[in-house]
Amino acid sequence: MTIGKLIRLRRHDLGVSQTKLARMLNLGSGQLISNIERGRCGFPRKRLKRLCRALLLDQQIVLNICVEEQRSLIAKSLGIK
Repeated sequence: MTIGKLIRLRRHDLGVSQTKLARMLNLGSGQLISNIERGRCGFPRKRLKRLCRALLLDQQIVLNICVEEQRSLIAKSLGIK
């Protein structure tokens, strides 16, 4: 699971549009949320706490997903599977 997939799933569960979520997080337009959900860019770390509040997410789960994403990226750059 990636942070983008988690955002998409939870946003759909709550019936929140990408535009509305972007406004809630003070991230500009819904296009950025779309890009995050599709894995085209990462989620800004300084907005993680606000994301958890907006989508009623457990902070520990979000932390674990973010750590795993970073671990995977670093392992890939080192050629480790």
